[in-house]
Amino acid sequence: MTREMEFRIWNKKESQMINPEEIIEIAIEKGEIIGISFLISDEEEGELIGITDDFVIMSYIDWNDQFGKKIYVGDIVKFRAECNSMKEHIGVIIKDDALNYYYIDVPELDLFTLYQFKRITVLGNIYENPELIK
Repeated sequence: MTREMEFRIWNKKESQMINPEEIIEIAIEKGEIIGISFLISDEEEGELIGITDDFVIMSYIDWNDQFGKKIYVGDIVKFRAECNSMKEHIGVIIKDDALNYYYIDVPELDLFTLYQFKRITVLGNIYENPELIK
């Protein structure tokens, strides 16, 4: 089974999120993203630029929250854990690259797999809304 890959990209230098609909082209070499081009404004497309440490690539995890919003790596989510008296928790979506596995990192609890929650809601992300996890 295959699925279309979708990304959003945090531009550290500009403190700006580049959303999927703004990405025009992604250059891939040997399975790694090496360059992107994206919309600069409604009328202007940027040139293909190399991926550097100034960019953080966040993949769509192929899950949506309870309101239909797409969930990406780096999103801050609120959820109810099945195994913890249905108390609400806030955590961050993380990907374990070695295992190709997504989970929710919750500081006060053990890690949660995505199958252990109820009613997940995206609150923001770690780059634009870091205060949500303080």
